Amino acid sequence: MISDKQLEANRANAQKSTGPSSEEGKARAARNANRHRALAESLLLESENPDRFCVFARRFYLEHQPKGPTERMLLDMVISARWRLLRLSHLEAVGVDHEFNLLRAASAEITIPRCASQAYTNSGKSGALRHLNSMESRLQRQFDSAFDRFSRLIATRRSQTSANHPEVD
Repeated sequence: MISDKQLEANRANAQKSTGPSSEEGKARAARNANRHRALAESLLLESENPDRFCVFARRFYLEHQPKGPTERMLLDMVISARWRLLRLSHLEAVGVDHEFNLLRAASAEITIPRCASQAYTNSGKSGALRHLNSMESRLQRQFDSAFDRFSRLIATRRSQTSANHPEVD
C-alpha cells in the first residue's frame, strides 16, 4: 500500500499532466480507469482506499503497457496478488502491534525487544500468523506465476515485432 505522502505526490504530478491528446489516447485512458475501478470493486475490502488501489494498478499498467486482453488479464492477476500480499503484511503488523500494545499496557517493566518477541509469540498462539504465512506463500506463488507468464508473453510479442520490423543499418 502506498503512503499518504506518495498518494499526494502522485496527485500533484497528475495535475501537471495534460493527459492524452488524441481521441484514441483519451478512449484508452477512460477504459483503463474503468478497468482499475472494476478490479478494485472485486478485490478491495471496505476498509481499503479505492483511489490508492487505482494509483497502484495504474503504475503497473504504465510500466508494462499490456497489449490485448490476455496481457491485461495476466497483469490484473499480478496486480491482484501483489495488493493482497501487501494487505497480508499490513494485517500481520496490525495484529502484532495490537499484542505489543496490550503487553506494554500490562507491564511498563518489559523491554521493547522482549515485548515485541512476546507479541509475535502471542499472535502465533491463535494460529493467525500461521494462516497468514500460508496465505502469503500461496499469493506469492500466484504472483510469481502470473508475472512469469506475463513476462514470457511480452518477450514473445516483442521478438515477433522485431522480427517483423528488422532494424536497417
